Amino acid sequence: MATDDQPDTIVNDLADKIAAFNDALPFGYKAEVGGSVEKSAKSQAPIVAVVPLMMLIMVQMQGFRLAFVVLCVAPLGLIGVVAALVPSGAPLGFVAILGVLALIGILVRNSIILVHEIEVLREKAERPGTLFLKRATAARVRFC
Repeated sequence: MATDDQPDTIVNDLADKIAAFNDALPFGYKAEVGGSVEKSAKSQAPIVAVVPLMMLIMVQMQGFRLAFVVLCVAPLGLIGVVAALVPSGAPLGFVAILGVLALIGILVRNSIILVHEIEVLREKAERPGTLFLKRATAARVRFC
């Protein structure tokens, strides 16, 4: 069967027939969708979870531009994780993934605070040529 349709489309078209087939099966038996359709559904779940987070950040940052700047730090954190794990040969196990999620959360939090500080300094500025980024960063740095 050669077709240009996506597996999701074919499964959706056959959903009624699959349901009728399941009804005709004896008790304890059922037919389920698997393979590439199942993998596709599982891979789209994290994307769906990110959308409300992006909307929340957009509301907090009062626009898409600043929210995009805030979320650009996440890939940079992932680059750092890969740069640390590859040379060490450490596996990307559960604990490492948990650490990556914590790292991304910290990076996003700090970038929200920094972007907000830059915006506050920009509003207070008397002249447009003031170095907002340098002042906001200096205010955020904490020496140990």
